[in-house]
Amino acid sequence: MKPSETKKPNNHAVKSRQVTAGKSKKKTKPKDVKSQIRDIERLLRLDKLPDTVRNEKQRILESLKVIQGQKSNGELEKKMSIRYKKVKFTERVKLERKLKQKNTLLAKETKKKSRKAIEKEIKELQIDLRYCREFPRDKKYISILKLPAEMDATTLQQRTQIRNAIIASKKDGSTKGSETKEVKKVAEVKTSDETDDFFIF
Repeated sequence: MKPSETKKPNNHAVKSRQVTAGKSKKKTKPKDVKSQIRDIERLLRLDKLPDTVRNEKQRILESLKVIQGQKSNGELEKKMSIRYKKVKFTERVKLERKLKQKNTLLAKETKKKSRKAIEKEIKELQIDLRYCREFPRDKKYISILKLPAEMDATTLQQRTQIRNAIIASKKDGSTKGSETKEVKKVAEVKTSDETDDFFIF
């Protein structure tokens, strides 16, 4: 080889080194919450586990279970939101239309007795509209427009309790459009024969 000549780099070798370097930098995927809980529970079953380690792992386990519960609840809210979106939207449009009609009628009415009756109807429609907007997002939606005769006693009772909780939350000064703790607590009541027939009209 002449002194002036330089050796050309081996492109294949360079690419191989780059690929190898890229693989070595690749990070391992972290375990999901469910896997972490399973691993810790398996570890806690060991008899010879030191008390300090056991207490620490139990603390971590409790935190992971809280996170898992929040994640599950969020997924359920999303599922229910998609499932009853059309029903809620339809009911909301109907209620808003009725409210508009009653307000127009009230503006034209001059008799005091008739005005009071219309104002009462407007108040009830406003509560129904809040019910539609504030119904717990992780529960099966119970139609506010269904007639009592079209519902079973248990479902009708649950709807009444949720509606009353929404009225109470307004008296307490709760923010309009938000799901209050009281409303969510009332909605925890479950029926054994719940079906979607109560939610579609």
